[in-house]
Amino acid sequence: MSGNIRIMQLFKYKAGSTPSAPMLFCAPMAGVTHSAFRRLLADFGGYSAIYTELLASRQMVHEDAGKSPYLKRRAEEGQVIYQLLLTGQDAIPEIMSSVLPLNPAAIDINCGCGGKYVRQAGGGVALFENRQKLEKVIKDVRREYAGTLMLKIRLGHDVPGWREPFLERIRIIEDGGADAITLHPRFAGQHMKRGARHEIFRWLADNTRLPVIANGDILGPATIARNPHYFEKTAGIMVGRMAIICPWLFAAWDNPGLNVDHLKTWLTFYDYLLDDFGDKHALRPLKLFTKYYAQNFAFGHTLYTATRTASTVQSLREYAVRFMSAQPAMVGPPTLPVIY
Repeated sequence: MSGNIRIMQLFKYKAGSTPSAPMLFCAPMAGVTHSAFRRLLADFGGYSAIYTELLASRQMVHEDAGKSPYLKRRAEEGQVIYQLLLTGQDAIPEIMSSVLPLNPAAIDINCGCGGKYVRQAGGGVALFENRQKLEKVIKDVRREYAGTLMLKIRLGHDVPGWREPFLERIRIIEDGGADAITLHPRFAGQHMKRGARHEIFRWLADNTRLPVIANGDILGPATIARNPHYFEKTAGIMVGRMAIICPWLFAAWDNPGLNVDHLKTWLTFYDYLLDDFGDKHALRPLKLFTKYYAQNFAFGHTLYTATRTASTVQSLREYAVRFMSAQPAMVGPPTLPVIY
């Protein structure tokens, strides 16, 4: 089965779909796409698949998959893609023996993260840069795994003639047996304050036989509508941070009039976090979620300030209830906070 057909069948792609009604993916996000957040997204639905957080392969083999909020999944989550941090020095058979019983919809190799820890370990953008290790990792995974294999990438280094080495790596990915590529069109090391180069999606689609999933600064249907020709040849759309601000985003993609109870949504997520993390470990992910969720409100900075100073989940809950019960003014559409 070709990669393109595999992706279409797996994620319920409909022939003749348009950029305004594509396959929709929720991006892997550190500290966010754990089991509690995936459960919240599942309440709204509308996505084709959702990613786990980037999973450190050497650690995950020691996790209890039935209890870990990073590994466990619920049936209502639907298609869950497990993203792995691989470096070329991994015990792939052992890793696969931990992942495959979880019934992943696909496995994704991260070649796009530029975080210090990930780079120093030899993963993310460092793996993409190292041709030999990139080839080895893909072949090693494919040897153990016959399912859908995906890679999330960036553009490489911002140097003159960057396209040639970039396409060399695309050939490695194709020849290794991958089924799809997700492109975040920024260079390695570029921060979020510089806009993603959406025009690159079309160029990459013309230069690979693999389906291309578009990612980076996509806030919803309006992003695609502004420059639909950039997305005409993509196989799907991946949304990251805006899905934290609006967990109902995928459900509202073709239903913009969707009615949302913001306080109920926040409280539901609060309960889900306590279920999966417990009081002791839920505060950090609750703060991270609320930092983004505050972008829905005209005076959300006051909620964000309370988030920063809260010392317990209970105190943050009390403030959030007071804030949202007062029917605060909304903003529309919300914007992404700048992250450096």
